[in-house]
Amino acid sequence: MEYIIGILVISAIIIAVSSLGETKNTTETIKIDKLHELKTAYESALTGNNKRVALDAGRAYYSESRENKALTVYDEQAIANDLSTMTIQHEDHTTYKSFQIEES
Repeated sequence: MEYIIGILVISAIIIAVSSLGETKNTTETIKIDKLHELKTAYESALTGNNKRVALDAGRAYYSESRENKALTVYDEQAIANDLSTMTIQHEDHTTYKSFQIEES
């Protein structure tokens, strides 16, 4: 009888531990999916002409990629570099790159 109870306890422990692993994998999958969605939104925003939307999308993406959700100076610089390559359209429908080339 004790033998059967021991087997049942060990079986219950194995089931509990395996379900914890599944929960961890599900959580990691959700995080990866969210990060992928944010990256896609950021890349899409960079092809538009609204820098504010792209800035917000970039900050959301980079902060999600950090364990503590805090942006670093390097993240802000990377976003600024990305924003500088955006093509902006004025109200008069003229288009230009957002960075300026200085003449010597």
